[in-house]
Amino acid sequence: MNSRQAHSPASVGQELEIVLMNLSVMERRLAHTVESMRLDLIVLRERIRRESDNKKPGAIATG
Repeated sequence: MNSRQAHSPASVGQELEIVLMNLSVMERRLAHTVESMRLDLIVLRERIRRESDNKKPGAIATG
């Protein structure tokens, strides 16, 4: 008998609940990472825009 057949339906249900909880945690972490990366990109885009504006002829350096 293999290990799959040895599990009772209750223990399989408990294992599935654990897997679903882990997936939920991973989903939240991934969402947080994506949001953090999105904010980083906004900051970088603004920094690049400012630096580009400062390099235009007649531009006043702002920092």
